[in-house]
Amino acid sequence: MDHVSLIDLLAQAEDSEAGAAVESYLRMAARSAFTAVLFHEVESLCGKAYQRAADSDYQRTGSAPGGYFFGTEEGAVRRPRVRKNGKEVCLKSYEAAQSRDPYA
Repeated sequence: MDHVSLIDLLAQAEDSEAGAAVESYLRMAARSAFTAVLFHEVESLCGKAYQRAADSDYQRTGSAPGGYFFGTEEGAVRRPRVRKNGKEVCLKSYEAAQSRDPYA
């Protein structure tokens, strides 16, 4: 993701495009935050990358295409995959982002 500041986006936007610039920035920030939450959850289960926790039954097993909802809009993301004792584990943070209803 390109790290563009909101000020830079607004400076480049025409007055009529300011709302779209803010919305674009918020989408980028939401995707970045969601990705950070996913990787934090994976790290809490599996330990740091390339340093598997000896006392953990969890292990990283790559990634898969996935999605999340930001309000009513869907975004694409690479979903990290985790297994416990050979069985796929559903990440709680990923599961929570699968509903268009934030209170579901």
